[in-house]
Amino acid sequence: MNRESRPLVSVVLTTYERGVLFRRAFESVLRQTYKPLQIIVVEDGSESGVREWMEEAGHLEAVQYVRHDTNRGLAAARNTGLERAEGQFVAFLDDDDEWFPGKIAAQVDALVHSADGEKVVGVYCGLAYEDSFGTTDRKPIPNGSCRAALKRYGLSAIPDNSGLFSIDLLRDLGGLDETLRSHTEYGFWMRLAERDYHVTSLDYVLMRVHQHGDHQMTKDYAPRIAASERFLSYWEPRWVEWYGRHVSSRLKRAFVITAFAGTAENLLVSGRLGDGLRCCRLALAESRFDLKVFGAILAVLVRVVLRKTGLYARLRQVWRGVRGAT
Repeated sequence: MNRESRPLVSVVLTTYERGVLFRRAFESVLRQTYKPLQIIVVEDGSESGVREWMEEAGHLEAVQYVRHDTNRGLAAARNTGLERAEGQFVAFLDDDDEWFPGKIAAQVDALVHSADGEKVVGVYCGLAYEDSFGTTDRKPIPNGSCRAALKRYGLSAIPDNSGLFSIDLLRDLGGLDETLRSHTEYGFWMRLAERDYHVTSLDYVLMRVHQHGDHQMTKDYAPRIAASERFLSYWEPRWVEWYGRHVSSRLKRAFVITAFAGTAENLLVSGRLGDGLRCCRLALAESRFDLKVFGAILAVLVRVVLRKTGLYARLRQVWRGVRGAT
C-alpha cells in the first residue's frame, strides 16, 4: 500500500486528570510509522494542563483539542472524538497507555487485507501489562465471531482497548453507550456480539498498558456499581437467549467477580472499609450466593490482608522469579 493510497486513521486520545501521563500517550501517537493520522484529544472535564503543554511543545496546531465542561465519562469522551473523526478507521487511546510505533500500520494492513472481507469490522493486538513488579504480555483471544468467542472463552475473550475499527461500524452502532460510566469495553463488545460482527487479532504485542495503582474507580464507586447493575439487567436476558441458562450463568458469575469483587478489593485497599464490604455483599446478592463468587470474595479479603501487610508484593516477586526461572 503506497502512502498516497493509505486510508486516513482518526486517533481519539481521551484524558482526565492525568496531565503528566498524557504526554507519554500523546508522544506514542506521534511516533507512529503510519501516516496519515488525524489526532483528536478530548479532555473530559479536567484542567490538567494538557492544552497548555501541547501549545508549548508546538503540537496544538496538529491536533483537534476538545474539552468537556464537566466530567461525562469515558464513553462520552470517545463519542465526542468520534463525532469529529474524518478517517476510514478509528482507534482509541487512554491517557495512561502507549502504543508501539508500528501499531497502527500493522492493524490497518490486517484490516484492509482481512480474508473475511466485510465481516471483519476491527482488529486487536497483544498488550504488555506493566506494573511495579514487571511486565506481563497478553495476547488477544478472538478471531471471527464476537458472539462465538464470548460463548467459548467467556469474558476473557473481551480484549482491552487495543482495537482499530471501521468508523462506519461505530457510527452504525450509534457510538458507545454513554449510560455505562464503567465497563466501556464490555459494553462495546456485547453490542458487536448482538449483531454477530467479526473481529481479527494480531498475535503479537503492539501496546503497553501501565497499571500504576491510580484507581479512579474508588473515587466514583457508586456510579460504577450502578453501571454494573444496569449492564447485567440489560445483557443477562440476551445471554440466555443466545446461549441458554448454563452459559449465561457462567458469564454472569464472571462479570460479578470482575465488576463487584474487583471494585470491593480496591475500596478495601484504599481504606474504605464500609464501601468495600458493601460491594462484597452486593456481589453475593447479585449472584444469589453463588459458591464460586463466595470463594472469590474470600480471595479478595485474603489479598487485601496480604497487601496491607506487604506480603502480597513479596509473594508476587517470588512468583515472577519462579516463572522466570522456568
